[in-house]
Parts: sequence; C-alpha cells; structure tokens
Amino acid sequence: MREAFERVFERYGLPEAIRSDNGAPFASVQALHGLSRLAAWWVALGIDLERGRPSKPQDNGGHERLHRDIATELESLGQGATPEALELWREEFNRERPHEALGMRCPAELYFATRLGGPAWWTKTASSAGRTKGCS
Repeated sequence: MREAFERVFERYGLPEAIRSDNGAPFASVQALHGLSRLAAWWVALGIDLERGRPSKPQDNGGHERLHRDIATELESLGQGATPEALELWREEFNRERPHEALGMRCPAELYFATRLGGPAWWTKTASSAGRTKGCS
C-alpha cells in the first residue's frame, strides 16, 4: 500500500491530513500510539492523521454514505462491484455529475484542473479551467 501512496504523493504532493478509520492498514492496537507502519510513515512525512472513534462509523459518515451509494447504484444497473464497473462509476462521478457541495461543479474541475497539476484540496489553488461534460 505504501507504494501506491508514494505514487500519489509524487504526482500531487503531500496532503495536510489523511482521514481514515481504525482498520488494520491505518491503526494497530499493539504499536506505539496505535500507529500502523503506514500511519507512522505519514506522521514522519508531516501529515496529520484524522481518525474516527472505534466502532463509530458515523464519525466518517460522508465516506460511509458514499460506499452505500456506489453499491446501490451498481446494483440498480445490474452490475457487480467489478474493477471495470467501479472505474466507469468513478469517471462519471468525477467528470459528468455536478455536485451541489462544489457549487454545481464536478470534482474533476477542482482535483485535476489546478495550475500545479494536483487536487485543489491539496494545493488550495482551484481553477475553473478545464470544464467537464455535465458540469457548469
């Protein structure tokens, strides 16, 4: 998993924080301060950790809701959660669906259309260039 994060960080830069649950990749009850090796590496990089309380999925409600919505939508289309179906869903979600929380813009407009080439929520320099299909 670390290699995947290295590629993401190399491409987009380091985030200020990472929100996770208390699952095995992110936390360890046997380690110092409950940090997994991955989480300890993030801390060493200067990334703040944001975690929900154990056994409290409501602490990360938006993320949990997204998982439910994806599953419901794929089921309604008669598709299982195959890698191909998830990739098609992700492309539509990011490039074709305007989001009210983003001022009716698509996530791709903020995440991929920044001058620095990284997500706006990391670089804090969102650009309105690069409008995508279905978005304002």
